[in-house]
Amino acid sequence: MDYRVRNLLLIIITLSLFASAFIGARRFVVEHRDRSVELAMDWDDIVFLSRSEGVNVNTLLKKLKEVGIQSIALCEDTLDSAERKGLLTWIRGSDAFNVFRITAKASLYFRKMLQNDLVDPGKYYIRFTNVPLYRKVRDELFLTLGRGQVRELEGYILEVEDDEWNLAFLGIGIPGETYSFLKGQGFKVLPRFKNSPRLTSDNISRKFNLQGISFDDNIMLFDEEEVMGYPYNLDATAAELSSRDMIFGYIEFSEQLGDKRLANLMGEKTIRIHSIPNDEMEIMSNSQALARFMRAVNERSVRLLYIHPIPRPAYGSNLIETNLEYISRIGASLKRAGYTLGDSKTSHRLRVGFIASLFIILGITAASLLLLSRFITVPDWFVYITILGSVPLAFIFFYAGKLLILRKLAAFAGAVVFPSLAIIIPFASAKLDEASKSLWSRLARIPIAFGIAGSGALLIVGLLSDTLFKVGAEQFSGVKLALILPMAIVAAYFFLEGSFDKTARKLARFLKSQLSVGHLLLLGFFGFFVLIFILRSGNFGIAVPGFERRVRDIIEMILMVRPRTKEFLLGYPAMILVALYYNKIPREWIWLPLTIATVAVISFVNTFCHIHSPLLLSFIRSVNGLVVGIIIGLVFAGLIELTKKLAAKYG
Repeated sequence: MDYRVRNLLLIIITLSLFASAFIGARRFVVEHRDRSVELAMDWDDIVFLSRSEGVNVNTLLKKLKEVGIQSIALCEDTLDSAERKGLLTWIRGSDAFNVFRITAKASLYFRKMLQNDLVDPGKYYIRFTNVPLYRKVRDELFLTLGRGQVRELEGYILEVEDDEWNLAFLGIGIPGETYSFLKGQGFKVLPRFKNSPRLTSDNISRKFNLQGISFDDNIMLFDEEEVMGYPYNLDATAAELSSRDMIFGYIEFSEQLGDKRLANLMGEKTIRIHSIPNDEMEIMSNSQALARFMRAVNERSVRLLYIHPIPRPAYGSNLIETNLEYISRIGASLKRAGYTLGDSKTSHRLRVGFIASLFIILGITAASLLLLSRFITVPDWFVYITILGSVPLAFIFFYAGKLLILRKLAAFAGAVVFPSLAIIIPFASAKLDEASKSLWSRLARIPIAFGIAGSGALLIVGLLSDTLFKVGAEQFSGVKLALILPMAIVAAYFFLEGSFDKTARKLARFLKSQLSVGHLLLLGFFGFFVLIFILRSGNFGIAVPGFERRVRDIIEMILMVRPRTKEFLLGYPAMILVALYYNKIPREWIWLPLTIATVAVISFVNTFCHIHSPLLLSFIRSVNGLVVGIIIGLVFAGLIELTKKLAAKYG
């Protein structure tokens, strides 16, 4: 590649970095405007606490408000829950016959039905305590089951034909009296609708209208395992929420079916929520729960915490006092961290324009060509065609409404290309005469690698700093592959370096080489390391052992932002040792430690692929990883030198 062509590629990369820096600066400003965090609880949990300690619910609500609870989530009633409240009675026809035969007791109208054999043993009968509730439940059942399965009988009795299990858990509307009561107490109410496969796109709007509530608190959550409209009518749900100017509450890690798709449809009208489920609260300490909530706010820009109660009282305290203290600690920790308790707000809108996207895509394309030139001779004409061809390609995606897909593809390419270049560029140019190199000139390769990886991270920030990524509706694609490919590229480059024209011969010679037990152990360790590296990446890989969790907490307490373990304990120390002992490592094995060193820059770039994390926090995390990793690497180097001296002296 001609030096003028190479300079052109560097200029394109530089321009793309300026475009990304502008987008990153705008995102930084937006992130520092959103400092209000809302605390919410579930109404059923509040009722549980009230009954468990025999405390009046009004008194408990007042205390909860004093410690910072502002919002209360209110789920739809079901026939079972309404029956437990004494609002209705429902029974299978055959069971009603049995009870009547034994006791001969029933309401006047129902007794006539039983005496005249008008009760169908296979159907269900619902009797209400008041007429408004009868009308509300009737309309709900008409909506979800259809008029053919619901029949009105004399005496405000409903006859329903359905499966008992489905009928028991069918949502019959937000309890209006409870809603009005909570609003009167000054709380925001977050309705939680249940999904039903029988809801169609035509009657989702009617479902909302039947509730008789104002929806003025703006945030809508959904109950149980599915969001409303899943799987075929999510568009209708999104349209209904948007028409009412409502915000979708996306509960992270809950894995509600359809939640990511609905968040994508709602876009900036989505708010990220963190909740620790009741079953996890059973095995989690107060301090662990507090740390998890703070991590969600600090590291993932969560602005609404949905708090479930601690199930067991602390020593010398009752259950309510324990939970009031727990919630107070959450509020105090938020205030110490610079947040305020108040209404959560959706993130200020972030958008990446087409022109900026085009510049950044060209920058990543240019970097890809530079990487390719490290393996083969790239003709100048191929460079020009690739760069010029990227422009109409971007326009095609833009006019097809698929620019987001192209941006995600480019971000993936950046996450592969820049970590690879970050190792290849500084270490491929290393001089063979190590003795002529000072310690500082050898260590200078580390900041070069850090700078190249940082350029890739900045370009990814520029491409993905979008509200959809902030709220979790969209995510960086190809995480596992982006972890593996740079390592494979670096391993291939340094295995073949200097003899690409004799690849087959070099590979044959390597395959014929004699392996000692040490070599086999080294290769086995490397394979095990790669496997663990992949499985430990992401939220749902191998669980972190308890001991490591405690060490992580200590590191986080000291450094405020915990660096990634694989960076400071493995990647950067390996890079330090390679820099110091580059020419003492056999040429045919240099690929192995450099592949391990690649972990550091892969992890660094990957940190900035998590767009929901604030930029400043990601930067601090990366710098902490670099500094601690260098210190550990130098300690390892010191131990190696000490071992060599002791071996020379006593060996």
